[in-house]
Amino acid sequence: MDEDVEFMKKLLNLKEENKIICPIVLSEADFLKSFIGRNLKEYEEKIYASFKEISIEKDVILIEGGHTLSTGAFINLCAPKLAKAFSSKFILVHQFKGDFLIDEAVQAKDYCLKWGLKPYGIILNKVPQEKIDFANTVIKNFLNMHDLELLGVIPENSILNSLTVKEIYEKIDGKILAGEEGINNLVQTFLVGAMSVESSMKYFRKTTNKLIITGGDRTDLILAALETKASGIILTGNLYPSIKVFPKADELKIPLILVSYDTFTTLQLLQKIIGKTKLIDEERIKIAKQIFEENISWKRILEEV
Repeated sequence: MDEDVEFMKKLLNLKEENKIICPIVLSEADFLKSFIGRNLKEYEEKIYASFKEISIEKDVILIEGGHTLSTGAFINLCAPKLAKAFSSKFILVHQFKGDFLIDEAVQAKDYCLKWGLKPYGIILNKVPQEKIDFANTVIKNFLNMHDLELLGVIPENSILNSLTVKEIYEKIDGKILAGEEGINNLVQTFLVGAMSVESSMKYFRKTTNKLIITGGDRTDLILAALETKASGIILTGNLYPSIKVFPKADELKIPLILVSYDTFTTLQLLQKIIGKTKLIDEERIKIAKQIFEENISWKRILEEV
């Protein structure tokens, strides 16, 4: 089951079954195999039936689209088509990428129009603080030229952009050897410690909220990483370090996580986690709510629906 579904079900206290809230789940890889030989029409019917059931006694229905506008097109169920069928207001959400986001926004609008759907507006996400005014003036003017209303500018937030050591630990099947009190430390950057201590220290010190990946037998690097106040340290190769690092990790509340993978494989696993931050703790939920209330024209959106 999709983790986002579980989270929203709990957050909004929804009583419906998971299969009604999310009738179709696509795995990250090889999902096409499950559709071979199937009547694709049944998926459309399943989604429509779920929408009808979940709409009962609801004032507002929030529908999350896929990763892209075209997700689901292979079974003729892309987001614009469904929004048109449900008579829903369609809001585009674009991550800020500088001036070129205008091209992406206009292209997205044209794709929606192909399905007879005019986007209600657009929200810009993860906008650097120094670009907020630019987004609210220059970008907004160009969006207006293309009949796209700017409904909000969400500023970049370091806490919301971060993972916690706990989230990473749960994904990599590791074992915590020490420093468990720091399990909720924030992680924004992954660094690999494979050089000499002197060389590694130069970039360890330059980076905050870092998770360091190094061989479990590199006690020298582990001690150096602890001194630079890393958020956590992953020890690869199923190799245990000297026991002298454990008291230091406990004292500084820096988790030492042992994994069986080599350093390269561990880094590949971590790369898959990047960008999948979940609002699973009260602090991040509170921050996200405040950012939404302060930066989105949510009252206007509700009035329209």
